[in-house]
Amino acid sequence: KPFIIGIGDIYYSSASLEIDTHITYTLGAEAPDTFDPDWEAGFDLDIAPEELRTTAAGGIPFLKLPKTLAEPRNYATWGKAFQRWIRQNKPLVIYKNQPLKIVSLPEESEADFTIRIDEALREKRDIEIEKIRKKYDSKMATLQKQLIAAEQAIERESEQAKHRNMETVISFGSALASALFGRKSLTATSTYRMGSALSKAGRLKKEKMDVARAEERLQFLQNQMTDLETRLNEEIDILTRNMEKYKEATRESLVRPKSTDITIKAFGLAWIPVRIRE
Repeated sequence: KPFIIGIGDIYYSSASLEIDTHITYTLGAEAPDTFDPDWEAGFDLDIAPEELRTTAAGGIPFLKLPKTLAEPRNYATWGKAFQRWIRQNKPLVIYKNQPLKIVSLPEESEADFTIRIDEALREKRDIEIEKIRKKYDSKMATLQKQLIAAEQAIERESEQAKHRNMETVISFGSALASALFGRKSLTATSTYRMGSALSKAGRLKKEKMDVARAEERLQFLQNQMTDLETRLNEEIDILTRNMEKYKEATRESLVRPKSTDITIKAFGLAWIPVRIRE
């Protein structure tokens, strides 16, 4: 069946979008009876100019050639119309994400570009999160050392209080036994022992206060660590939310060629095999 075929090479250039490329389009259109070929209703052909043949395989019938296709001067007119059509209707669609400074490749689909944006976004987010974590690392390391020291202090003070408690109990027991069962001549000794027991009781109270202060210190440091972790997570959450907005920053741009940037490599009549329903 006869068709009109046009092969045009377009040079696309844009300094701002970093575009400098050639794309070749091979289009086919129904052969017109009276008017120009309707390229809007045309179709893409996956064939290079050098693959076109000037002879057909044997045994294939040809449909009748319309009169308009038998007139050579029509092809010059149609060729100019074809060049105007591809200039107006074949802009190069480019996607650009300004925050990430990424531009799509020529003929890269929006879906493929979105995948690249997602990958770049994950990489950038990981880098920024690592920066935030490093900012908190030294503070957390210092707090962690203080927490360990506070826990050790509680253990030490608790052990001292435990021993002091045993000494006090023994001292009071000895003083009471001496007072109750001792002889009158030992009254002074009993008094001394009671005074010693009271002194140890005072030191026991101090030891317990030391334990309480150590526990308060530990609780204070634990609260500081919790606050620090909360601030860290909040910063990461804010960063993640802000970077999600980067996806919405992708913009579409059209790179339109100049007339002088279009080269018609081939234009004319082409016989394309089709299946005819009987």
